[in-house]
Amino acid sequence: MQERHFAWFIVETGAYIGEWQGRVPAPVVPQHLIGDARLMVLNEWQQQIQRGITPFASAWPTTAQAWNLDAWDDCPPGGAVCLDVTMYCWPVGDFQWAVFDGVDRLIDFREMRAYLEVTPQTAMRDASVRSPRQVFSTPQKLVVDVTGTPLDPFGRAEVRRV
Repeated sequence: MQERHFAWFIVETGAYIGEWQGRVPAPVVPQHLIGDARLMVLNEWQQQIQRGITPFASAWPTTAQAWNLDAWDDCPPGGAVCLDVTMYCWPVGDFQWAVFDGVDRLIDFREMRAYLEVTPQTAMRDASVRSPRQVFSTPQKLVVDVTGTPLDPFGRAEVRRV
């Protein structure tokens, strides 16, 4: 068993459906296979694994998951693509603003989000960050997503220390 992280997207629109992380059986790939033959075996393994995962149950132990249940319910059979995103080593939920580009067959982060970093004790802004992924708070720093709010320009401005 090995830890894997999968993300689902609607093929037609590229919209995010959800993510799942957990321990699954490792793929069995004969050593003599290379190139396209190897990729075909890995693709079949991934399809078998992803068929056993839903937002409500999994054939394997789940360590983390995040789902857009409306998108899951609206997706027709065969209308989604499941990608193995384990190689990114990102937490589950970081692909929620990603879009699947079916033409180039890649994940695209189209929207840059604006964040403010604040020290809770002083309520002073310490930094501004633009990122397509979620930025998390720590006990020392509070991070707030201000995208689309009146504070959005401050999240996009550079903070200068004197």
